[in-house]
Amino acid sequence: MQDRFDALSSRIAEAYAGVPVQEGQAEIDAAVAAERKRC
Repeated sequence: MQDRFDALSSRIAEAYAGVPVQEGQAEIDAAVAAERKRC
């Protein structure tokens, strides 16, 4: 399970490598908020 989490974390880090921190954090925060509303 840890290997799968690490692989996913690496893919996310690579996808956001060129994105400014504030922009990436805002996108992540929006996704989390949307998911929390869904539950």
